Amino acid sequence: MQIRRKKILFVYLVLFVGMLACSSKQERKKSEVTKPIQLTSFPWPQVPAILTDPTERAVYAAKRFWDKFDFSDTTLIHRPEITEQGFAEFFGILSVVDKKIANEAIVKMLSKAAIQDSLMFTHFIELSERYLYDPNSPLRNEEFYITALQYIIGSDKVADLNKVRPQYQLDMAMKNRPNTKATDFVYTLHNGKTGRLSNVQAEYTILFFNNPDCPDCKRVLAYIKSSSLFTEMLKPKGKMTQLAILALYPDPSVELWREMEYPKEWINAYDPKQVINKEQLYDLKAIPTLYLLDKQKQVILKDAPIELIAQFFQQ
Repeated sequence: MQIRRKKILFVYLVLFVGMLACSSKQERKKSEVTKPIQLTSFPWPQVPAILTDPTERAVYAAKRFWDKFDFSDTTLIHRPEITEQGFAEFFGILSVVDKKIANEAIVKMLSKAAIQDSLMFTHFIELSERYLYDPNSPLRNEEFYITALQYIIGSDKVADLNKVRPQYQLDMAMKNRPNTKATDFVYTLHNGKTGRLSNVQAEYTILFFNNPDCPDCKRVLAYIKSSSLFTEMLKPKGKMTQLAILALYPDPSVELWREMEYPKEWINAYDPKQVINKEQLYDLKAIPTLYLLDKQKQVILKDAPIELIAQFFQQ
């Protein structure tokens, strides 16, 4: 499902940039802006013809995306072909602009919804969770969702009781973020010996939270085993290998895990005391969850598909 998310997002961005380029050509022919840029019936902002660079046009559209949307019209809540489609397109645009601009645009959108109507604001809160947080969403983006959560929690339009879930989600999202030290933990091997994440000797470590019975975990396992890139990186080279894979089973029932055979080059372990789950050391809202760590166990990629990790090494 993570592969599909990346492919859908890539296709959307290609279409978006192409749409902006085509619109620019049409506007230059007419020497003036005569029609709003429009992929659907959503009221797109008019991008001036003078802006011909795709990135500049994306920035302009991001800042003004919701200017013509009527947040007071609650009938639009039931028009997903307008509101929901616009929401998806908006976050597709934000993925190609500067982070600061993207965050400001998110706050502007939610502020407009909060000022106009409580039902519309609630709808946009729900859309934010569905598109930015749900593991099955092709536009899932934790950094964008953190911005949305911070606004929601700080809003006086949201009752304190309704802030409990967003606050929990924010607390979990803030754990083990890129460029921070991964939370250390003790793991146990088949033979009963224990080890620590921080003591894994490798230039890079893939932390692979898995359940042997989940289909996508099996797909990730097959992908790694069939990859010449990972095969080569896993080969021992002196005291420290280039890559270590710590496959960690976080659930309480270990019978199935004991029957599963992982490559001998991997560190196949489990958490018998359930410390990771009980203390919520990692955000495991979906299985599998993969992290890429550097030599010092700093997080490089968080909750990343295996294909993105492979791409990191290829670059």
